[in-house]
Amino acid sequence: MPHTIKIKTTVLPGRRIEVFSPDLQEGEQVELLIVRPSEQSTHPVPMLQLVERLPEGPRSAVSWEELERALNEEKAAWER
Repeated sequence: MPHTIKIKTTVLPGRRIEVFSPDLQEGEQVELLIVRPSEQSTHPVPMLQLVERLPEGPRSAVSWEELERALNEEKAAWER
């Protein structure tokens, strides 16, 4: 199983990145993944907007009574 080391760094002059970790051995092969935070990550999206962006599809019960009825039917099916 791969071991992950998470390091934050700053891009140096010349668009260079330097990484140091005492967990790494000289000559060891590693894989480097660079993730640039997007502008959206600094401005969280309100929960209602996230829900509105969801694709159309089956939703939960319309009312509490409908939800309880469906749950009771499911429980009854387990007991058969």
